[in-house]
Amino acid sequence: MNQNHFKVWAAILLLAPLFSACGGGGASGGNPPPTNPDWVLNVDITKSGAPINPALLGHYDLSGALYHYDDVTGLMDAMQAIGFPEWRIGVGRWEIGSQLLPALTDGTICPQDPMLTVPAGTSDTDLINARSWFTDTGSTVTLADTMEDSRYNLAYVRDTIDTAMAFGAAPYVSIDTMPLALAANRTAHRTDCADTFMNAVTNNAPADNLVFSQAVKGLVQRVVEGSGGEPGRKVSHWEIWNEPELPSFWQPGFPAGTSAFFDMATTALIALNDYRATSTNPDAQALKFGLGSFANAATAAAVIEAYDAAATPIPLDFISFHAYHNDPLDIRADIAMVADAAAASSRYQNLELVLAEWGSDLATTVSNPAYANSMSPPLLMSSVIAMGAALGLDRSHHALFYDYHSAVTLGLVDNSGNPKPLYRAYELLHQMIGDGNVMLVPDNAPGNQSGDWGNVLVTKDSAGIVRALFINRDNADHIARVDNHGAALTSIEISTFSDSSQPLQRQNTTTTDIEVPAHSMVMAAFL
Repeated sequence: MNQNHFKVWAAILLLAPLFSACGGGGASGGNPPPTNPDWVLNVDITKSGAPINPALLGHYDLSGALYHYDDVTGLMDAMQAIGFPEWRIGVGRWEIGSQLLPALTDGTICPQDPMLTVPAGTSDTDLINARSWFTDTGSTVTLADTMEDSRYNLAYVRDTIDTAMAFGAAPYVSIDTMPLALAANRTAHRTDCADTFMNAVTNNAPADNLVFSQAVKGLVQRVVEGSGGEPGRKVSHWEIWNEPELPSFWQPGFPAGTSAFFDMATTALIALNDYRATSTNPDAQALKFGLGSFANAATAAAVIEAYDAAATPIPLDFISFHAYHNDPLDIRADIAMVADAAAASSRYQNLELVLAEWGSDLATTVSNPAYANSMSPPLLMSSVIAMGAALGLDRSHHALFYDYHSAVTLGLVDNSGNPKPLYRAYELLHQMIGDGNVMLVPDNAPGNQSGDWGNVLVTKDSAGIVRALFINRDNADHIARVDNHGAALTSIEISTFSDSSQPLQRQNTTTTDIEVPAHSMVMAAFL
């Protein structure tokens, strides 16, 4: 969630009703197309192609374990049908609008809901400890304490990882909360009724960076290798923090507390790198560690530049950032900014780029069913993924995949379990970006880089089938064609999504000309 939109989330109640899934009917096309191809791609289909990571089709969502997404009828099947390669989750519980306390720290009375209010007598400290991954004894934590299994409270994060894996998604974990035992401040201070995690403890700096870093190392080691009779969990990517630019997530302030944040993050990254380098566990040796989930791409770009200029190399495998816009060109600009910073660096040219949380602008779309049920989200998301792949984006986590409450409209699947227009876009994208697929770059792809009115993505799967996805945001219809060394390719199947109220329209074909209606997505397959 980026900086101007956090309060929109605070207005949403986190519930997870159980509903059954249902489907839809046929499809319709656009206006009569032009008579001659005007969108021609030149593609050498004999090339081996560039790798394209299925994790581009990942998602960020609120805790599936906390809200029992695995119990929602049809949701798991729906997500597995379109591929669910990665799920960004957190070690913390960002509860918004639930676990309500009767009053703020200054005594201001908060609105209450019998279904969401904590039991009488529950305190801030009770809630903070319940959400902490490191247990509190009231005494200062020492380095020796971080070696004790009994100090780690990992049931929640393990449940969250297990939920992701039950969906078939690889868990990508954000270390995003400060346990009471490790926090610089132990006295809760809340100024927001709905967001009880904004308490100056959970979102604060550590009391001791070195102790915190060793606790983080202990957390990752115990999750990956197992502890206390629990087996290890395969989690490859671990991210340090979430949106530190926002006081809601980093109470010391940013940039006022910038040095405090980077002192914490750098010390943790060094400890994690030491663990990886010295471990004999194969899963530990394969771990990747990253920084940020910055609310702004500009922060991520600046961090790359600063770390590149540091006197001592700082271990960093990936950097993550967020972007929420209704114009795909704005999100493309954010990705390009970070990609350019990495390319210009001397140390981080191979840095993985992660769009860890993104989607439509929250302030205008979070509770807008008309927008959510239009062609706008499918065209936006597919355009971003096509452009992101061309820019070298490694993974992305769209927010969200499930409308966990009737007031939420951002998901691929609605609160009743029905697929939404955005789901149809991911049906197409799943065929384009599957395991073993490679990306073919056309010699001339109108709109592919700037994306003024349209985008294309061309991939080849392990069986040699080439697919071209045309994303037309233009008000006009177009006729497309794919040429290989000057010879027009004949499509064997065309899938069209041009009516937001209908599913994909698929047809077997033997044509070289591909109709791409205004405001539509069309995928053509070629042998």
